[in-house]
Amino acid sequence: MRKPKSIFKILHKYRNYNQVINDHSYKLYKKKKKVEDFRNLVLIANDETTSAYLNQHTHVILIINKDLYIDHIIYLYDRRIHFFNSNNLEEKTKKLLDIYYNSTKDKFIDSLYENGFISLKLKDKLRKECLL
Repeated sequence: MRKPKSIFKILHKYRNYNQVINDHSYKLYKKKKKVEDFRNLVLIANDETTSAYLNQHTHVILIINKDLYIDHIIYLYDRRIHFFNSNNLEEKTKKLLDIYYNSTKDKFIDSLYENGFISLKLKDKLRKECLL
């Protein structure tokens, strides 16, 4: 039996092409560097070990641990979504992060789709490759 893939790696692979220009967060994550610039980040949710921040300019959610390192990057809007409905973005991300912190992978994937962050094709791909 094969190992399930990471949701976050697949979201990175299929992110919107516009996010390639502003992929500074991913470089920090790969180089294991601390996040020091919080100017463009809005705190959305947190738990005892991590905090979730939204960058409204690049449509990225950063899950940052207490040591200020990035644990996960959630890319909003995959390349098949051509119109970004950014109305109530903070409210939508709060719902998404509530499911991220308190629920299962399959509900998180469903929430990504229901809030308009990923296309149906990517939702099916995530379900197939991440839930075994």
